[in-house]
Amino acid sequence: MCNIAVNTQAVNADILYAKPMLSTFHGVWSSAGFVGAFTGLWMLKFNITPYYHFCMVGIVVCMLVIIFNKYLLLTPTNKAAASFKRIRKPD
Repeated sequence: MCNIAVNTQAVNADILYAKPMLSTFHGVWSSAGFVGAFTGLWMLKFNITPYYHFCMVGIVVCMLVIIFNKYLLLTPTNKAAASFKRIRKPD
């Protein structure tokens, strides 16, 4: 699901900036995979258990989501989507 979300943002950025950016998003996605692999390797080197590993990674990911949420592109495609809010109470 995360990859689909990144691709959606990349397509919208292509349209917004009128230049191809999808390959750059894929490159960053691949680099993030390598960073994740090296982070796991580093955690193994210091004998950090998977429980603490996932707790630390989860905290970092939550902080990054909060920080970078304001930079996401919202592109409503119809009148129903135009009233879309990022955060709201569920029905």
